[in-house]
Amino acid sequence: MSVSNAESKIVTLRRELERLNRSLTQEEKSELGYQNSKTRIEKSINKNTSASSLKTKLKSISAYQDRINNSRKKQSEIKMKISKKQTDITKKEAELQKAQGKVFSEMEKKQAAAIADQIKAVKEIAIASKN
Repeated sequence: MSVSNAESKIVTLRRELERLNRSLTQEEKSELGYQNSKTRIEKSINKNTSASSLKTKLKSISAYQDRINNSRKKQSEIKMKISKKQTDITKKEAELQKAQGKVFSEMEKKQAAAIADQIKAVKEIAIASKN
């Protein structure tokens, strides 16, 4: 993998990771809203609550609890995706380092060859100027 391809892939993965983190934050806010609504309804139940009103409130509480559970499930899925993206980023960064190492090694070889050519040219010039 070339250096530019590896860098591009890492940038893409980091963007996806940011998107997942935003989704997780949004889902956590949703869960908190559901939890607050459920708590508000629970606190509104007292000894004067009629049977029909109690039944309606219990259904609402149950619905909010279902939403909370679904939100937690979704958060768990998002966290798993985040974990996978972080692992992918780590792997791509290792690939990038490897590709950069190859490029650096090639540059060192070219530089050494250029220096050897320059030394050879200087020696030839020195020999030619003696004659």
